[in-house]
Formats: sequence, C-alpha cells, structure tokens
Amino acid sequence: MAAPSGFAGAGPNGSFFETPGWVDKTKPPGHTSQKDVVGVPGWWKEKVSGKFLFFSPNFVWLTIALIDYFLFPYDFKAGKSFQSFDWILYRFVVNFMLVFGYFGFWHCVLYVFGWSERPFHANRNYRLSKVIHNMWYTFLGVIQYTFWEVLYIHCCATNRLPFVTNQQTFSNAWNFTMFCLAAFWVPLYREIHFYFSHRLIHIKALYKYIHSVHHRNTDIEPFAGLSMHPVEHLYYYSCVGPSLLIFGTPFAFMWMGLHLILSPAASHSGWEDHFSSSQFHYLHHRFFECNYGSNSSPLDKIFGTFRDKLKESGTTYRGGSEEKVDAKSAAITDSKASLNSLPDLGFSIYMLINCTIWVLLGLAVTQQESHADRIWNPHYMAFLVSVGPVFIAQLMANLSDRSSKRSSILYPFHKEGWKKISSHLIFGALLSVGPVYVLVHMLLTKPGNSFYFWIRG
Repeated sequence: MAAPSGFAGAGPNGSFFETPGWVDKTKPPGHTSQKDVVGVPGWWKEKVSGKFLFFSPNFVWLTIALIDYFLFPYDFKAGKSFQSFDWILYRFVVNFMLVFGYFGFWHCVLYVFGWSERPFHANRNYRLSKVIHNMWYTFLGVIQYTFWEVLYIHCCATNRLPFVTNQQTFSNAWNFTMFCLAAFWVPLYREIHFYFSHRLIHIKALYKYIHSVHHRNTDIEPFAGLSMHPVEHLYYYSCVGPSLLIFGTPFAFMWMGLHLILSPAASHSGWEDHFSSSQFHYLHHRFFECNYGSNSSPLDKIFGTFRDKLKESGTTYRGGSEEKVDAKSAAITDSKASLNSLPDLGFSIYMLINCTIWVLLGLAVTQQESHADRIWNPHYMAFLVSVGPVFIAQLMANLSDRSSKRSSILYPFHKEGWKKISSHLIFGALLSVGPVYVLVHMLLTKPGNSFYFWIRG
C-alpha cells in the first residue's frame, strides 16, 4: 500500500523508491536544474503551515525519535554520577543500533539489493575500503554523540540544567504544547545551524585539518553522511545548543540528536531515485564550495552559494574554491577515503593535540567527581575545548603555508569582502563553537552557576 504523495518523504506516486517529481528523467541523473524547486517564492508557507514536518523525511526521523524517547528513556537517576558506566554503555548501544541499522539499511538496499536505478555517478567504482573508512568515522561519531547525551543527562540530573520532566509535560496543556512544538522547531533550527556552521568549517585552515575528512568522498554513499573528523563531529553536534539554554523537555535534545545522526544517511546515498535523495548535497561533495545548506532552505540562494545541477559548466554557480573540480581530480580525492595508508603528519599532530585537550577535560571531570581541589578554571577549560581546535588549525595552517593569500582566515571566501564573510564567521562561531563552550562550562561549574542561570540573571 503506497503512502499519500509526498507524505513522510514519499515520491509523487507514494513510493519511497522513486524519482522526485521535479526531475526530468530524460536527462542523466543530477542534470535536472533545481533552481525552480529550491528557495522559490513562497518557500516559507510550508514552514508556517507545518507541512515541512509531515510531508518530508522529517516525519520518519521524528517517529524514530519518539520511539527512542519512550522505549529507551534517559536514566537521570543513574546519570547523577560517573561511578557506574552501565547507563553510558546503554546509551551507546541504543545509538549504535539506530545509526548502523539505519545507515546499513540504506547501504544494503542501494548497493547490494539494487532497489534504485539512477546513480549520480554512472561509472561508479564500488570500493569496500571506502565503505570501511566511512564506517570507522561513523563509529567515532556514534561514540561522540553518546558523550554529548551523557553530559546532557548528567547536567540535568545534577541540577546544573533544569528541565521539564515527563510528569510535568503531561500535567498541563502549556507544557504539552511546548513538547509538541519541539517537533517543529528542531528541524527548522537544524537548517540554520547546518548552513552557517558548514560554511565556517570551509575556511581554509578548518577545511584542511577538519572538514577535508568528510570531503574525501566526492562520490558519496550512505556511511559518508556521518563520516567526519572527530572535531567536526564536535561542532556538528553543537546543534543541540538551544536545549542547553532553555527550560524544556529532554525530548527536544533527543529529537535534535536523532535528526543529526540519522538524516545524513539517505541524503548521502549517491542515488537520485529514493526517499531523502539529495542532488543538492551531492553537488556539494562533487564541487566543494557550493550548496552549504539543504534543499529545503533558501539560504544558499540568499547568500549566492547555490548550484543547480551536476555539470562542470553552464550552471548557476561555479563556486569560490580555486581547487580543481574536474572528474579526474574528483576521482583522486575520492581515492583518499581509505584506511589503507597512514595519516599524514599534519593530521596526526592536530589529532594528538585535540586528544590531549579531551584527556584534560576528562581529568577535570574526574576531579570534580572526587571533590578534589579544582585545577582548571571552568572558563579556561571551556575555552580550550571549544575555541582551541579553531586556533590550533589556523596556527598550523599559517606555519605550513607561508602564502599570505592562502593563510588568510577568509580563504577561499576572501573575494566576497570582509563585511559579508565576517557576519558568517561570527554567526557560524556563535552557533557551532558557542554551545561547546556552554556545555563544558556547565559540566565543570557548581549547580546554579552555569550559563543557563547566568542569562536569567
């Protein structure tokens, strides 16, 4: 039985494995222009009406989030202490099963069972080494997201972050309404955060040491979606930031988290004809400096970063990158998605420094648990964890590349002018770096002294 047209992301005939209605199937996959379906006049109507939630893949992910929330609830009692790791392992197992089950489903039905017929790359060379590479970094992503959950649960359990309990949620109409509204505002905020935080990590230094891991895949497959450098995961998961500053339900935090860890799978499939397929994002991986947001958002059109189709010339946007983006160069980049060789020296040094920072954070938390005298000031530690990776990347880039043009913090957006790009830098930093600072500070301060209480006077 087919779903209603468009419902939950189904195609025009109600199937989850068909080409979107706007695609001209007489053209090769990826060659139909999207300019008439992305950011068109009246785009805001679906946002205001709530249609974007029910007639999009959001509805599927929301359903999974509700199941997770009620069947596998957060254990705030156990979360008061790190003396036992059972509750932490429990959350990891739940997250691992969700991610690898969902991503594995899409990988198998597309690349093993062949349920779709229109790949963006007609002559794709399936490489198991690339899939293993992507699965490894996805696994690291599950570990880090689990830590975000664990720290959130601990802060709630120790009164560092007040929250609306389930009993309070269902005790009056206002709290229940706020619970329901979370279903809507989460994916909307996600679109804004993704665009600005994504542009931020395309700055030359951050791209070189962080985001380039994700872009090793120029021809993407499902596990490429969450295949990121651990520092990129840090800023990617910072989308949960609003839940660290508002008096709300833990469901908002979990729903945002599930959106973050599940939505990249099908959108990174590499195929045109199925649920949540994304020509829009495929173009970003193929041509790098374009389509930073999502096809459901007008931000790329507003800021002039929109590219409409898979063609090296004659498109709406050529991109700001000075890197080669021809087919040969893209294939060379894609071949780097492998664990068969040792990482380069710069990658290793950068990773070692960040691992040291995270070890220091672990020691600070351990001291707090044992009620020992605090060595690290919470502000200093929060600054080191959140801002440190940015400064370290820029410093290493300056030392390794003496060219003033390429060392500029604005590169490759230096041609856009200081006023335009500085607004992206500031906004991107507030949305992606800021929440990391807030969470670490909250974790290391006494109840009542976190940013949550500070912004309330």
